[in-house]
Amino acid sequence: GQYNIINNNINWDLIEKNFKKNKYWIIKPEIGCGGFGIKVFQKYLNIKKYITEFNTIATKAESKKKYDNNWLMQKYIDNPLLINNKKFHIRFFIILTNSNNKIKTYLFKKGIIYVSKNEFTLKNLSFDVHDSHGTTTSKEDANLFPDKIEELYGKKNSDKVMNGIINIFNFISKYIKIKCFDNPKKCFCIYGADIMVTNKYEAKFIEINSN
Repeated sequence: GQYNIINNNINWDLIEKNFKKNKYWIIKPEIGCGGFGIKVFQKYLNIKKYITEFNTIATKAESKKKYDNNWLMQKYIDNPLLINNKKFHIRFFIILTNSNNKIKTYLFKKGIIYVSKNEFTLKNLSFDVHDSHGTTTSKEDANLFPDKIEELYGKKNSDKVMNGIINIFNFISKYIKIKCFDNPKKCFCIYGADIMVTNKYEAKFIEINSN
C-alpha cells in the first residue's frame, strides 16, 4: 500500500487503520533527497508525533528551517533480500527519448546496489539498519546488479528479479511524459529509479525522479 499525505488535510483515522492492517510503515517527506527525513514506524502515535513536529527540523546540511511538507507513506518491505545480512536497494537509470512525439524507453542493463550500514533486523528501526544509500554502503558491499545477485543467489533467481524489473519499467514508461521544445522536436530525459527485492525474488518499485 502507498498513500499521499497532504500536510494541511491529513486523514489521521485512515493512517491509524493502516497501522492495524500492517505493522511496519515507512514515511518519506516530499522534500529533500539522499534519505533525508525517512523513518520506519511500527506505532501510529509515533508517526503522528513525527509529522507534527517536522515543521522545525535540524539537519547536518542546514540550520533549523521551517517546512510546510507533504508526505509519502508506504507499506514497509519487511522481508527484503539481503547482501551480507544487510538490506539493499538498486538504482537504475532509464532514458526516455521523444522524437516527433514518438517516445521510446531505454533501460541500462546494470544497476547500482546500495547497501545499508548495519545488518537487517526489525528489532531496531534505526536509520543505519533500514536506510540504504551511497553514503552508507561500504567498499566491500559496493556492487552491481545483476552480477552480485547472480553470484549469491544463482542465475535463475537473478533472471526472475530482472524480469520483474523490466515489467515495472514497461508499466512506468507508459505514464511518463516528456515534452520537447518546438524546434527541434527531439529530446530526451534521464530518470533514476529505485528498486527493492524481497526474499522471494520479487522486484518492488520504490520511487523515481529526474533530478
